[in-house]
Amino acid sequence: MNRGRSLINAVPLHFIKETVSINRTSLIEPSNVIKKNDYRYLQKNQKISTSIIFLHGLFGSSENFKLSKKLLIKRFEFVSNQFDQILSEHDPNYLKNNNIDIDLYNLDIRNHGLSPHSSEMSLNDIEDDLHLFLKDNKILEKKLQDPESHKIILVGHSMGGKSAMMFALNNPHLIDGLVPIDVSPSNYVGIHNHNTKFEAMLNASKLFKNSNTTRNLIEKEMIKSGLEDKGERLYLLNNLKELNSNNNKNNNNNNNNNNNNNNNNNNNNNNNNNNNNNNSNNNNDQLFSWKLNVETLYKNQDKLLTFPNDDELIQTSLIKNKLPQFIKKTFFVGGADSHYLQLDHRKNIHKLFPNHEIQLFQNSNHFVYAQRPRDFADVLYNYSKNIIKS
Repeated sequence: MNRGRSLINAVPLHFIKETVSINRTSLIEPSNVIKKNDYRYLQKNQKISTSIIFLHGLFGSSENFKLSKKLLIKRFEFVSNQFDQILSEHDPNYLKNNNIDIDLYNLDIRNHGLSPHSSEMSLNDIEDDLHLFLKDNKILEKKLQDPESHKIILVGHSMGGKSAMMFALNNPHLIDGLVPIDVSPSNYVGIHNHNTKFEAMLNASKLFKNSNTTRNLIEKEMIKSGLEDKGERLYLLNNLKELNSNNNKNNNNNNNNNNNNNNNNNNNNNNNNNNNNNNSNNNNDQLFSWKLNVETLYKNQDKLLTFPNDDELIQTSLIKNKLPQFIKKTFFVGGADSHYLQLDHRKNIHKLFPNHEIQLFQNSNHFVYAQRPRDFADVLYNYSKNIIKS
């Protein structure tokens, strides 16, 4: 957490969790000679566990990394099962005493997905929310109790990658691995903006109360607003939520019949649903809504496109008057056709993350993890494996 900041304004994030248990020996590369670090890893007597946390980008949700997480789990299980068959034949108790639990979390960042909406939206806010998430889910407690036996790896795309980098810089003692996806610790304000996307969504929102509105009509309205790229439209439409049209029709009929009791019941039910979903739509006659807090995100997009400069980073650094660095291995992944991880952006990477590697995938752009899912899962597996046993 930033020096001088508290979690008073942090919000609890919605997340999806899956756990995979693997044989710790499966992380060792087959060889006639065991490396020194691998030998030390195998000699650890304590229970080893890992948390891998996925943070999506702007307009995204916890669903974005669903395939990545699935492929990563399959890779862990496949390699582990091969070792299980061999080792269990020699020692049936080996698997009980030598497994590693890997918890994988897909988070909804505030104002996205099923997480709460807030009028505040900045990278600092996301960082605080992440800290609260670690605290509430006992991950922070595990890490502080025994730093060597519990590893935390942050994987973030775009906005999520920036938030992960800031968290790692401000809390290097808590983070063991960092994978920013197609983003650098740079200021993109004036270079990129999402005005067309926001305006298309806001214009489409005007149709939400129309009883004849359909998803197709909403998409056509977005095209009229200048959002011509079909891929971008489909990505944004993943955030479209269709409300219960039958309830809305019943509400209208009840209004016509002056059945106030039924109206009150329906309204209470609708209000409870809205509160539970944390989406700020209090108009019960709407047929659709956005999961995103579109207005707040639009208003604060520059705060999400920027990155703190050196003076700002020094002010929040754990070490007073010193520019923070994350010296553990950081793995930057990007699309070769993207504009977010260019040579001009790498100066800050070298300065803030000196122990880094950059891998660009050909024939892919900003959404490299979705365009090259198996390749991405492979490199994430190899990186995570080395962090876990380090």
